[in-house]
Amino acid sequence: MRYVVVDLEMHPLPNKYKSEKEICKNETIEIGAVMLDDDLKEISQFKSLIKPHYCTKIYPKYEKMTGITTEMLEQGVSFETAFHDFMSWGLEGEEKPEIIAWSENDFCQFANEISLKRVELSQEEKAAMTGWIDFQKEFGTIVKREYQISLDMALLYADVSFTGHRHDAVWDSRNTAQLFRLTRDEKERKRIADRAESLFTADPLSVTLQEMINFAGLLPQQP
Repeated sequence: MRYVVVDLEMHPLPNKYKSEKEICKNETIEIGAVMLDDDLKEISQFKSLIKPHYCTKIYPKYEKMTGITTEMLEQGVSFETAFHDFMSWGLEGEEKPEIIAWSENDFCQFANEISLKRVELSQEEKAAMTGWIDFQKEFGTIVKREYQISLDMALLYADVSFTGHRHDAVWDSRNTAQLFRLTRDEKERKRIADRAESLFTADPLSVTLQEMINFAGLLPQQP
């Protein structure tokens, strides 16, 4: 079995595209993914910058967050090309991989943008767009939290430091893969669950400064 852990960076459509935003509120500006083998070791990575169709300029907030500039995306490919390239990379080989994303948002973004931009899918691509693992939901079950948990908070629960640059799609995928790898081990699952419970109930004075800063992630996210 191979596993593909994918992450998308997105940018909102300008407000003038009212009808388009009813179908898809964002455009994907980067696809990043890592592939894991049977032993959950990384064997390949995928990265593609995408030139938006509707967004002519990247808002400063998203440029600061992702490090992706308007000039960088001028050299990017279309969403259709990037999607097909990603699928070609992920589907290489005889066996369909398990596709994992930190949350269902990435799958929904792909589905909505495919609809908005009328991207035609092959039968293999249609099959690959089924059965994705919503790892955020699975992780929430492990740590007994009913609300959405950020990737940073999940790493805190697992006592794992974030590696690389946040909001870089490949690095976000790689860190998600690290959590996925840990949770395939029963002892690690129990350790993470116990640590999450201890952090949630700890006296704030006994928690490190870094953990206190990240404690904001324990609050339920606003809709």
